[in-house]
Amino acid sequence: MRSLIAILSLTFAVVANANTLEEAQTLFANRGENVANAKKAADIYATLAAKASGVEKANLLLGEAEAIYYVGIKADAKKEKLSLHERGYEAAQKAENLLKASAATKTEIAISNYWFAANIGKWGEAKGVLASLGKWYSDMKPALEEIKDLDDTIQDYGVYRILGMGYLKVPGESNNEGLNYLVKAYTNTIRTVEVDGEELELSYHVNNVVFLLEGMVKEKKLKLADLEFCKIYDDISFLWEAAQEDESILETYNSKLVPESKVEFTNFFAEKDNKEYFDKNCTR
Repeated sequence: MRSLIAILSLTFAVVANANTLEEAQTLFANRGENVANAKKAADIYATLAAKASGVEKANLLLGEAEAIYYVGIKADAKKEKLSLHERGYEAAQKAENLLKASAATKTEIAISNYWFAANIGKWGEAKGVLASLGKWYSDMKPALEEIKDLDDTIQDYGVYRILGMGYLKVPGESNNEGLNYLVKAYTNTIRTVEVDGEELELSYHVNNVVFLLEGMVKEKKLKLADLEFCKIYDDISFLWEAAQEDESILETYNSKLVPESKVEFTNFFAEKDNKEYFDKNCTR
């Protein structure tokens, strides 16, 4: 009888944990409906991670790092952004340490490095470039360089978009090399998207698009390799305007990143320098 009770107790515990994990995954999938869903998902992942070990713990910590990253990009207050992204990069770093101590694959370690660097990047934006230089050289840049050696395809070639923007923002880094990284992220993720009967050739990751265009604005470039600023800007303007009327267009563009696409496109078009550069150089 005691054995049966023990087995049933273990079974119920496993089911409870599975349901809790399922709840976290569902909440994060619904982050676009309310940012509180992502925050709750992050908290559940953190709670589960505290009770887990090894690779399981690492994966739960990465769930926390990804969810809290989204909460951070939605936050308005500087202090809140700093706190959220600090939590994100700390969770990712713990995950990385656990994965490196196990038989994890290169791709798994690369993903942990990505969420570590991505959260530091957003933390640095909130902190200010000069105030966060130490993190770039001691933590963020080495993590990104390691991703290049482990698996540079993860997160839609995300290592190159983050490196690209880092090189453009950090004093002393090569701006030309930064632009080359942004081009690499973009060109490796181009596909055809049909919007209102028009076929658009665009990167399917929103940040590969907006980071490239922001870099071109910053460096006053209208063409990089075969990529034309005016054409890309015009295409995403068309896509974004159509999406205001029909949100399913963002599903077509990238079904996995609809909430992120909303945030990043909104921020991009709200930045007056981007519009002014387009109006000055592209409109006739």
